[in-house]
Amino acid sequence: MKRAVICTGPYGVGKSEFAIQYALTQAPCFLADLDVLNPYFRPREIHGLLKELGVVVIGNNTNNSANADLPGLSGDVGTYITRGDRVVVDLAGSIAGTHPLTLFQDVLGLCEVWLVVNLMREESDLKSVEGFIEDLRKQNLPVTGLVHNTHLLSETDLGLIRHSNDEIERFAAKVQIPVVFTMLDARFMVDLKHEIHSPILAVDRWYLRKDWMKGDSI
Repeated sequence: MKRAVICTGPYGVGKSEFAIQYALTQAPCFLADLDVLNPYFRPREIHGLLKELGVVVIGNNTNNSANADLPGLSGDVGTYITRGDRVVVDLAGSIAGTHPLTLFQDVLGLCEVWLVVNLMREESDLKSVEGFIEDLRKQNLPVTGLVHNTHLLSETDLGLIRHSNDEIERFAAKVQIPVVFTMLDARFMVDLKHEIHSPILAVDRWYLRKDWMKGDSI
């Protein structure tokens, strides 16, 4: 596996949360906050806490200001990737959202590209995901892995996860892209750890939504 990973996906699938959770498993490492489209749930808003945990947020030249609507992007991201550092990139999942990639276009070949999928989001059903994969391929950004993160907030249950896991495994076989991780609330681990074939990232602390299981959106 390459040391640099680009995490992308449509709004609301949990991409930024996954980027943080995965980065924490790789610490010490760098987390590049290049999600320029979404003003909510940004890794840079908790850059101090992440630094204490061994994850340094990069990709912002405004001192990681949590109040600015758009991050001031830095061209240093490519340098970190080129020299072989562990880098996780949080990238907005759309044509417009991939524009920051021009900052390090010459080193994209050194990166994994993981697409976060939540089958309960309209923008992330399997038909949309297949189109998304093709759009990224046309931008010279072929998806190398799928991250399964299907949930319904507080209504998530074992049946939902089991059904969506079956769907994503069939889809992965169809498009010939592996499921590199399934992200789960840790409370489901005991029941599902022997049923899910991909590596599981079990989470017992959510960083970008303190009351993750509450509310109308994520």
